[in-house]
Amino acid sequence: MDIVALKHLHVTLALISIVFFLVRFGAREAGAGFVHTKPIRIAPHVIDTLLLVTGFTLAGMMRFSPGDHPWLMGKLILIVVYIGFGIAAMKSGSFGKRMIFALLALSTFITIMVLAFLKPYF
Repeated sequence: MDIVALKHLHVTLALISIVFFLVRFGAREAGAGFVHTKPIRIAPHVIDTLLLVTGFTLAGMMRFSPGDHPWLMGKLILIVVYIGFGIAAMKSGSFGKRMIFALLALSTFITIMVLAFLKPYF
């Protein structure tokens, strides 16, 4: 796979990740039962794993290392934070707490996107 196709796949997986998260969160809050089915619970892990694999592969192909590129280290840290906030948003608890975690996950995702687009300036 060439680097351009891999980059498009990576960006597509990132968009699928956030859209799937937002749909799942909204459906969970609406009481939709399908959110608790095994395929829906497993899908985010598959999507996020593929997202990380494509990201690491891209970094390797472009010879980027987190030590040499602070924006890349920032993205790696924020991806872990995004996943953590997403998990917290889907756990049981008060609606207010889940909403705060969902908004934190969304804002973390947006920060990751900003880092991805502004990387030449870091």
